[in-house]
Amino acid sequence: MEIRKATLDDFVELYKLGSSVPELKVTDEEFMSEADFKWHIKNPKGAFLLAEDNKKIVGFACMSLRERNEDTYACLVYLAVSPDYRRSHIASELYSKIEQKAKEMGAEYIYGRMDANSEPIQKFMKRQDYRFGQACIWVDKKLR
Repeated sequence: MEIRKATLDDFVELYKLGSSVPELKVTDEEFMSEADFKWHIKNPKGAFLLAEDNKKIVGFACMSLRERNEDTYACLVYLAVSPDYRRSHIASELYSKIEQKAKEMGAEYIYGRMDANSEPIQKFMKRQDYRFGQACIWVDKKLR
């Protein structure tokens, strides 16, 4: 297993994986636009790492920095692992590397969004020492 920085050359395989992981979809709509996904790969104020097994992309993690007042926050935008490779510690390794990158880039906090109905995701985030506040619901609407 190798973890490395993603490039635009990896886009097709990464986007296919991201589109196929239902936990990454906020609504029943399409995963996200190709342009937005490419922007995250190129974002100079973030990190986009992937995990490969024998040259096959099996997972990825993406983080983007945001500044608020005098603090720098890292937003965990994505953490995805192919269903065929789950329970093999790939998510933990990707998460660890993303957190390390966030610290190197000056982040003081890291936050993210997760599926409130997914017990496995909640267990994973608790193992990463995330605090859980009051429940919230993510709402969205497509603007026409």
